[in-house]
Amino acid sequence: MRSPAPQESVVVGGTGMLRGVVEHLRDAGSRTVVVSRRAGRTVEGATAVAADWTDPRSLAERFTGGHFDVAVLWVHHPYRQGVVEALEPALADGALVVHVWGSSAARPRARTLVSSRPDLSVRHVVLGFVREEGASRWLSDDEIVAGVVRALHDPAPEQVVGVVEPWDARP
Repeated sequence: MRSPAPQESVVVGGTGMLRGVVEHLRDAGSRTVVVSRRAGRTVEGATAVAADWTDPRSLAERFTGGHFDVAVLWVHHPYRQGVVEALEPALADGALVVHVWGSSAARPRARTLVSSRPDLSVRHVVLGFVREEGASRWLSDDEIVAGVVRALHDPAPEQVVGVVEPWDARP
């Protein structure tokens, strides 16, 4: 079942591997804002906002009064909680928040976040790796985008893209 297209979306970290997610949201009719340290590299048709997620306070100042119904967050761990707190006031009631995690998040202790908004729908995408022909490789951008887009439409709380075990088999 497909969810209706969001009217306003924000993607933190959307100029690199998540570029295809920004294109997907834009093509679905969402007004999409991309937060990046290199905002000039954003997708055509999306709004670029230059901000650094390592400084959540400045990020919060950029989004006062926003009403995003979707947020996709690719933020490295120790900054993730600060980014969540900075963006929550800019999220619409019942907004969808998709957290994209690196493979180390497969270890449960790695995904502890505190939210002040119980009304939010939160989903997690854990990025793993691919095992093929006795070797391992990291996921391609297309595989990552497919997993995040799946999380936008599938109500499951977690999507694992690739595999995360055995841990010692990571590339």
